[in-house]
Amino acid sequence: MSKMANDNGLCQVAAALQKASRLLLLGHVSPDGDSLGSLTALRQILLRQGKAAHIFVAEGCPARYQFLPGSDSIISDLADLPTRLDTVVVLDCGEWDRTGLEAERFQQQLVVNIDHHRTSQGLGHANYLDSDAAATGMLILKLCDYWQVEIDGPVATCLYTAIAGDTGFFQHSNTTAVVHEAAARLLAAGANQALVVENLQSKTPAFLQALNLVLKRLSSFLGGKGAYSFLTAADLQRLGLHRSELEGLVDYPRSLMGVQLAALLVEIEPGKFKVSLRSRAPWDVSAVAATLGGGGHSQAAGCTLLGTLEECIERLTAATVEVVLLQ
Repeated sequence: MSKMANDNGLCQVAAALQKASRLLLLGHVSPDGDSLGSLTALRQILLRQGKAAHIFVAEGCPARYQFLPGSDSIISDLADLPTRLDTVVVLDCGEWDRTGLEAERFQQQLVVNIDHHRTSQGLGHANYLDSDAAATGMLILKLCDYWQVEIDGPVATCLYTAIAGDTGFFQHSNTTAVVHEAAARLLAAGANQALVVENLQSKTPAFLQALNLVLKRLSSFLGGKGAYSFLTAADLQRLGLHRSELEGLVDYPRSLMGVQLAALLVEIEPGKFKVSLRSRAPWDVSAVAATLGGGGHSQAAGCTLLGTLEECIERLTAATVEVVLLQ
C-alpha cells in the first residue's frame, strides 16, 4: 500500500517549521534535481520568514545544478556545519545513512522529514510523506500553498527543476495531469525553463565518454527482459568523474527495446557497487531494491552491493526473479 500524504502530516510539518528559527536542511548523497531543487526552494522560503536556514549536502552541489538560486550557499564540509540548531529537515530521503550524517549528531534537535519515496518510513518527529507525489518538489509546493506563500521566480525555478528532474522532463509514468498543472503554475510564476533545460540536458565530454563505455558493455539477462552495464572505479578515476555526475546514464540501457528492467552498476570502491535500477510498469524495482537492502520508487530505485561484478549481477538476477517473475 502506498503512503498517502494526509492533512495531519502536512499540518504537523508546517507547524514544526513555523516554530523553528535555526534550521539545517539535509539532502541525500549523489544529489539529483529533486533533492537540490527542493532544498534550495525550501531554504529561500524559510529565509523570507526571517529564519536562519542552511543546506548540507555531503558531496556538495554538482556543477550541472550550480545554476539553482542559492546553490552557492550549500555546505559540504562538516567543519562548516552550524552549531546552534533547533530543527533539522531531511528532504527527499528516508534513511539517515543516505544524508552522509549520523542521526546521533542531532539528538537534541527536532527532526522533520519530507519525502516521496515509497520505502520511507518517516525518520522525523514530524513527517510529511506521500509516495504518490511525483517529486519531493511537489510536496514543497503543497507546503507553500498551505502557508499561502507567494512563489517568485527563483523559488519557481528550483521547484520546476525538482519536478522536471524526477519525471524525466515529464516523460516518465509519474507525469500526471497534476504534475503538468504544477509545472504550468511554476512557469507562470517565473520559472526559467530555458535555464533548467540548458543545464540539465547539457553533457560534459567526460559524461559522453562514460556513456560510450556503458553502451559498449551493454549486456542482457532474464531472457532479454533485463539489461545492464557497468563502470569501474578505474573508469571514473581515468575520466575524472564523480558518481554524482552519472545521473541519467541508466536510462540508456532502459531504452533498449523489449527491456523491462535496466541496471547500471558503478564501482565506487573495489568490490562495492552502487546499483541504479529503472523499469517499465508493471515491474517494481523498488521491491527488488528493498530485497537487496535499498529502496526507491516503482520504476526508479537503487541499492549497494558487495562482491565482484559477476556476483552482483547474480544477486540482482535472483532478486528480480524472486520479487517480480515469481509473483
